[in-house]
Amino acid sequence: MPSRCSCGSAAQGPFATIILCTGFLTKKAREEIFRIHMKKRGIDPSGIDFSLLASSPKRLSGAEIEQVVNSAAFEALAEKRPVVEQDFLWP
Repeated sequence: MPSRCSCGSAAQGPFATIILCTGFLTKKAREEIFRIHMKKRGIDPSGIDFSLLASSPKRLSGAEIEQVVNSAAFEALAEKRPVVEQDFLWP
């Protein structure tokens, strides 16, 4: 799904979903999505600059942000250490 589509959707029927495209996510929305997914994974948000993460030149969708958080969590887990801000950053 293109990152210009927000996560607004409406169910129609038992298995169908309609995706509503509402434009790019705002920086504030991306920050909140990072917070939500970090909370779901039990990641301590202290020491994380959400503004920096949300300011990425890549305009990530909600699903892409979720994958970034998952990758950061698994990388830290594999190395048996807490998640740090650097885990969310890419070259």
